[in-house]
Amino acid sequence: AEFGTADRSPSELLEAILNSRALKVMKTEDKKTVVDTNATQAANDMATKIKDKFKSWVWLDSERAADLVEAYNERYNNIAPRRFDGSHLTLPGVSLRFKLHQHQLTAIWRQIQTGNTYLAHAVGAGKTIEAIAGGMEQKRLGLIRKPTYVVPNHMLEQFANEFMELYPLANVMGADDENFSAERRRAFVAAATLNAPDAIVITQSAFERIGLKEESVAPIRDEILAELEMELDDVEKGDRVRRSQLEQQIEAVTQRFDSILGAGKKDSSIKFEDIGTDMIYADEAHAYRKLDFSTNQKIKGIDPNGSRRALDMYVKTRVL
Repeated sequence: AEFGTADRSPSELLEAILNSRALKVMKTEDKKTVVDTNATQAANDMATKIKDKFKSWVWLDSERAADLVEAYNERYNNIAPRRFDGSHLTLPGVSLRFKLHQHQLTAIWRQIQTGNTYLAHAVGAGKTIEAIAGGMEQKRLGLIRKPTYVVPNHMLEQFANEFMELYPLANVMGADDENFSAERRRAFVAAATLNAPDAIVITQSAFERIGLKEESVAPIRDEILAELEMELDDVEKGDRVRRSQLEQQIEAVTQRFDSILGAGKKDSSIKFEDIGTDMIYADEAHAYRKLDFSTNQKIKGIDPNGSRRALDMYVKTRVL
């Protein structure tokens, strides 16, 4: 009686809270199913009361509190974050016109030490220089052979110019939409494959048009579709709306994978694996944030449907 409502028992409320499900009470009016606003508000108010009560209850027992503190410290509170310092870097090949800041040297050293790195500085902090120098230094040290920089379509010329200003002697290959037209793709890929440029700079749209081999895509496709199929199997048969949403999502994901595999159909020799890229730098990485996922929650602004661009980048990074 204390932790339930007329329409939802305490156990139903607790189960919804633990599974982060939205609480919604429905009723029938004029042969239509609509939301019962008052009952829904009462259920959500009670859920808030349960959460608040749990927060205080969980610490009331001293033995339980000690166990929780010990478990937390063992799992999460026992690692000091690693600190990086790139002040010793000399960066052979960098133009003497440039004197890099300490945070840039540290970002370059972190790339060398860890590989995958998110350069999340504010606008104007020199992320482009960090990415260029990070790739060139890793290549010089033999950690990578052929880095590829994927940049927004309008940024290709500016990025290539900054590259040559920072490393005047670098051998850089650039590929915009014009240089990556159907008749020029084969020549570009052949040149990138047979030569050893210091870097390849390519636009987002041109990068998407590089196809992939079936054997590279198949295991990733099967893994993602299996997760969605498993989610579909868990949905109750009576929940037709949720089942329909998942079925549509599965169909959309399948079509996106078919599109990725078909990206090089006009020129079957063009495959991402053939180029020899072993490091991708994605400028404006937020353009690739939308991967498919499944959720029972309905949150405004959160779309579980992904994009072809993000999926294409995901598959190519998985290939690496």
